[in-house]
Order: sequence, then C-alpha cells, then structure tokens
Amino acid sequence: MDPAGEFVLVCLFYAFVRCLDSPSGSKSRNLWACACGALLVLLYATRGLYLVVLPIPFAMLALRRDLRTAGWMLGGCLAAAVALGVVWWLPHRSELAWLNQCYLNNQVVPHSFNRLRLNATYAYFGTTYGYAPYLFRHTPVELAALLALFIAWRGLVGKEQPVRAAALHYLAAWIGISFLLHSVVDYSPSRYYLMFYPALAALAAYAVLNADGVARGLREHPALTGLLGGFLAYHLAKVLLPPESDAVPIAALVTTALALWATLARIRPGYGRKPAGALALAPILIAAWALVNFCWLGDWLSTLRFEQSRADAWLGAHLPRDTVLIGDCAPGLALDNRFRCVNVIPPLCNGHRPLEKFASAHRAVLILDGTERQRAPEGWWMDHYPQVVAPSRRFHLFPVLQRPAFRVGVYLLPPERPAAHGGHDGAGGA
Repeated sequence: MDPAGEFVLVCLFYAFVRCLDSPSGSKSRNLWACACGALLVLLYATRGLYLVVLPIPFAMLALRRDLRTAGWMLGGCLAAAVALGVVWWLPHRSELAWLNQCYLNNQVVPHSFNRLRLNATYAYFGTTYGYAPYLFRHTPVELAALLALFIAWRGLVGKEQPVRAAALHYLAAWIGISFLLHSVVDYSPSRYYLMFYPALAALAAYAVLNADGVARGLREHPALTGLLGGFLAYHLAKVLLPPESDAVPIAALVTTALALWATLARIRPGYGRKPAGALALAPILIAAWALVNFCWLGDWLSTLRFEQSRADAWLGAHLPRDTVLIGDCAPGLALDNRFRCVNVIPPLCNGHRPLEKFASAHRAVLILDGTERQRAPEGWWMDHYPQVVAPSRRFHLFPVLQRPAFRVGVYLLPPERPAAHGGHDGAGGA
C-alpha cells in the first residue's frame, strides 16, 4: 500500500503544479483542479493514512485567493468520492469500519499524554525508532540539506517565481504534515516513511543545487545553525556510541550548538555573500550522498541470505500436505510450498478461535520465538493457547530469518477429527 500511495502523492503534486501553471480561468486549469480532487480520493482509497495531505492544496489556493480553482478541485473530489462510495464503500462499509477502528485504536491514536510525549521524543531523539534517527542513519545528507534549507528558506524561496515558490511551499507543507503525523502516532514503522520520501528528495536536491544561498542563510542565522549542528552531532554520537549512552550525545548537542552559534555570531551578515568555491559544494554533497547509499547497498548485498526461501522449502518437505500455516509469520513462509496460510493479528484479523476453524487438518503455528514471544501478537498466543506454544511442544526453530532477532518457532498440531469425505483439504469448520 505504501509504494502505491507514494505514487498517488507524486501524481497529486504534479497535477497541482500543472494546475497553477495553467492560465487562470482556463479549461486546462479547471481540468487539472478536478484531477487533483479525484487524486485526493484515490489517495484515500489507496492509503487512508496519507490523506493528512488533504488540507495542503486547498490551503494554498485559499492563500492565493483562488476560490474558483478551489471550487473545481472540490467538485472533482466530490465526484470521485461518490463513485468510490458506490463502488467500494457501500458494499464493504462494515468491514471498512471495523478495519479503520482497529487501526485507529491500536496503531494510530496515543491513549495517554505520557504516550504522546514518548512518541514525540522517540521521533526526534530516539536511538533506532523514530524518523529523525532513522533518516540520519540512512540518508544523513538529505536530512541535513533539508533542515539547512528550512533555515535559509525565506531568503532563498522568496526570490523564486510564483509557481516555483508555490511548488516549494507545497513540498514543505507535505514534509511538515508528514513529520508531525509520525511524531504522534503510536505505530510508525520505517515503511511508513515512504510518505515523505519524494518531498524529502525534491527539497534536498533544491538545497544542493542552491548550496551557496543555503550557506549564506546559515551564516545569517547563527542561533538556528547552532541548533542544527547540535542536532546532527547528537545523532552522530548516538550512532557511534552504545544505545544506552545518553550523556555524551547530549553534551555533543550542547557544545556543538554553542560553538557554531559563537562562531557565526562574530561574522558580519554581509561577509562572504558569494563564497569562493560555493559551486563546488554541490558535487561534494552529491558524492557524500552517493557514498552513504553505496555503503547501505553494499551492506545489503554482502549480507543477503536465503534463509526465508530455505525455511519455506523445509516446511514443504517436513509438514503433511494438508497442513494449514497459522500465525503472523505464516504468509512469509508460504510463498512456494503451496500450504494454505492464515494470518493472525488480533484484533485486526482471525483472532477468534483460529485453530478450531481448521481442526480437521494438520495445523502449524508459526510465531516469532525467543525474546520476541512477549510482543504482540506473539503474546496473544501465550495468553490464549499456552499449551500449544509451550517450548516443549516446539516442532522446529528457524534461528535466523532476515535478521538475528527474527527467530521463528513452528508448533505442529495433529487433526482433531477426520476431514469430511476423507479428503485432506483442511476445511473443517469450528
């Protein structure tokens, strides 16, 4: 869903820019506005979480006092919403309501102020969780370029042509809303960050291509530049030091921020308005970005293994043909062995008596084992089927799948009664 939603987000941005670039009141402008409205509905249908960008195009048109175009966009949005409601929402409204309720209650909404505070803290200053530490580890050049651009924003973007400036403001709002969302939601895995990758890449590229203007803006705002340097120094220390170390990263943040602020504050605002070698800064940044990505790609290729494929083949060779694989790990291990699999993620899906529904077949419960047994949904199995997933009943353990933390245990149960008509289709009811 996330790559498809990301594609719709990019199409929406393209349509909005084409709308603004068309003559006011023209047929092409109206058609592009309708396309924007339809794409907003398509975005909701593809990835509902991404609909947080809904206010951006309407707000930008309102700021430009272009209510006519906003009306056409709203018309396209309403027409597409009616079509979606008739074709998809009305026939599946009960399932969609249940699905949305599960996601909101269990993954999106923090249920206490303390949880909200922790979510925001992890988002900006976490060790491995949160988008700021994740981005610093995986694409530090883009993150630094983006934050530096925001510091120099007014002096740089304010000089752009109206349509180009509007496109940049759209991208900035896209980033801002996405960052705010991932700062507060309870569940924010790294795949959710695809939401803002296009905007991040576009703004980082703009910053690199205008490196001289960004550098000038950093010198003109020494306090903000000091905070940026301290923030990056903090995350660098977090990468280099053990996860439990907090004193040194905080000290790095404070000292770097103060040092940059004290240094830049002594430089006259007009000094170095056209710094020597500024044009050479862009190739250096691009080379640094390429180096970081090459290292990550090389690490992925050098550690690429086939444990998941081998585990899939092992199950096919050692389990009875009528076995039903059950558990949240089942879909990933039923790629080529032709077993039926039942994904169990309470309360989202199949959390009501999953084993009893296939009592006439052999059943293999596949769950994360070891230290991961305490997390949901593995903890649900320990609460509801403690005898089934007892360590003494483990049929097999795959020690390493994808990464050392992913150890999958297999717990095999025989049929409780013969299958109907003597078959082995595992279709016995509860």
